[in-house]
Amino acid sequence: MLPAGNAKQGVIVYAESEEPSILAGLTYVEITTTGNPGGEIRGQIVVGSESWDDADFADGYFAMCGNGLGDFVIGGLTNAPSLVNGVLVLNNSVVLAREGDPVDVDGNGLYDDNAFFNTFGNDDCVLLDDGSLYFTATLKDSANTAFAQGVFVRRAGNLQRAYCFGDGSGASCPCANFSAVGQMAGCVNSLGTAGRLDTTGIASVTSDTLVLNGTLVPNGPGLYFQGVNQLGGGLGLTFGDGLRCTGGSVIRLGIVVASGNTSTYPTGVTPPNNVPISVKGFATPGAVLNYQLWYRDSGFSAGDYCTPAAFNLTNAISVTWGN
Repeated sequence: MLPAGNAKQGVIVYAESEEPSILAGLTYVEITTTGNPGGEIRGQIVVGSESWDDADFADGYFAMCGNGLGDFVIGGLTNAPSLVNGVLVLNNSVVLAREGDPVDVDGNGLYDDNAFFNTFGNDDCVLLDDGSLYFTATLKDSANTAFAQGVFVRRAGNLQRAYCFGDGSGASCPCANFSAVGQMAGCVNSLGTAGRLDTTGIASVTSDTLVLNGTLVPNGPGLYFQGVNQLGGGLGLTFGDGLRCTGGSVIRLGIVVASGNTSTYPTGVTPPNNVPISVKGFATPGAVLNYQLWYRDSGFSAGDYCTPAAFNLTNAISVTWGN
């Protein structure tokens, strides 16, 4: 919703999967009135060129860090509007965090805390080899009033790899059970949450420490599986109560029972669920493989929630394996 008045300036929150369409100029602003509720007028959003700029402060750059794989993050100011021009950028091409982005303070998977990034700390960032970014920042509320500061992490699983979200940006969830935009998860399940998949560790064939983490899922069995294709062009296909995102030559990694609404693969110390992902999935250096968690809605019988299938899926993760 744009503010009242003649000068309009607003901020939208969108999923990473929506960014290519926005950058391609496929987004527009539509104005509706009581006389024309179907739309009075609309204007296409033309994406301008954003570049580094020190108009606000003489010190245009404020942070830089890198990892052992040659990736680097630069923190600085751009020529965007003043309330959104502070950014943390990966490899000079991908914006990982921006001034004004919402923050999930209480960790419930939703941006419902009235908290947004305000300023980023000077020279306070650490980029790990698995893609996790740790940084300091101050927070502000929707009235642009600063109220807190802290240390934050941009999780590796959502660093250029997560896709196929159940927030309406991909294929349609089967019974309009959409998750919140920005949650980066699957379609909502019978618990009222949306299952989310991310990763920790390093996807290296010679020193594999990669772990798949499923969260916000019902307690019960779930199948972690690997595929070579991104179904529906990465947007997924309707399947059960959610979206099937990966297919092709599928390998079942393991069935893990969630406890506390979370599960991981690999897990434990005994076969078969302790076998490294690279071994179970026959990964080779340079291979791009896709992962997803297919889970049951435990405690609910067929047809009680959405479809008669009584199962759902998380979002998917695409992983490029190293040596």
